[in-house]
Amino acid sequence: MKYFSNLDSIRSHPLPKWYDDCKLGIFIHWGLYSVPAFAPKSGQLGTIELDERWFANNPYAEWYYNSVKIGHGPSYDYHVNTYGKDFAYEGFADMWKAEHFDPQSWAKLFKKAGAGYVVLTTKHHDGFALWPSEYGDFNTKQMLGGRDLVGEFVQACRRNHLRVGLYYSPPDWHMEQDYMSFARDEQVGIDFEPREPKEMTPEFVEAERAYRRGQIIELLTRYGQIDMFWFDGSCNMAVTPEEVRALQPAILCNDRGWGYGDFVCPECSFPSTRPRGRFQYIHCLSDGGWGYNDYEIYRPAGWMIGELGKARSWGGHFVANVGPRADGTLPEIYYYRMK
Repeated sequence: MKYFSNLDSIRSHPLPKWYDDCKLGIFIHWGLYSVPAFAPKSGQLGTIELDERWFANNPYAEWYYNSVKIGHGPSYDYHVNTYGKDFAYEGFADMWKAEHFDPQSWAKLFKKAGAGYVVLTTKHHDGFALWPSEYGDFNTKQMLGGRDLVGEFVQACRRNHLRVGLYYSPPDWHMEQDYMSFARDEQVGIDFEPREPKEMTPEFVEAERAYRRGQIIELLTRYGQIDMFWFDGSCNMAVTPEEVRALQPAILCNDRGWGYGDFVCPECSFPSTRPRGRFQYIHCLSDGGWGYNDYEIYRPAGWMIGELGKARSWGGHFVANVGPRADGTLPEIYYYRMK
């Protein structure tokens, strides 16, 4: 069956039996931000006003790149005191070794906890890709000896009969520069107007689109069958639903890439009204952000079971996030909670 770029066509995509049988999914946020592993304690998205104070005090460790760029605030101070004012975020690529990354142990734990699928962040907003991509200069082809962390993850999931989900962020701070950050205006003090990205010339826009498109198609063609693709931001039609379905006919996609998809994904707060159609309620098992933070406190297992129950009562899924350490190990308390 052929699918088109509209909501009705997407909704006509048949629901795979495996998806309806799943109750619990696992999210994994892992990347260069796992090296500094820092974010201050403040309010999550949706809990306080989203303004310059939130960005300067961003509680999400995976936003470390953006937080430091603001030029003040707890993450900036931590960065200057720990690594030095002139240490560029890209330098964490040389510090990230993933020396204890054992996706088999992850997959066995997730399977034993009752999960049906696992979603890995293949590239977050910082732009670092966890596979040796032919597109761009910020991925494991240049670092980690060309190691394919995505490929290792996919193989481990398959060996343990877990469905494979790949997260991809079209927004890319490394490519675009200063995306969603706020600037210090030295002449008038602090002025929290958003910085402009690189000059959006037609040439830059086309290069950016080709880079994004190339990486997405790589993920859809390198690893055999992919069960779920999880966009975190608009892909600006770098790829269309028709193209994705042609490469992966059975794949499920969320609604953040095109504005519509096979499911919606309310985040960190259970919806006040029942979503129309399929949904994944995603949340962090820690009280911090999505990436690993040295200062995290983990929620009790009873909380997780309660959130799972709420999602299932409306026919949805609960997807619980963990942020591994930079070396590839999971926090010990996470093993305890999952068991």
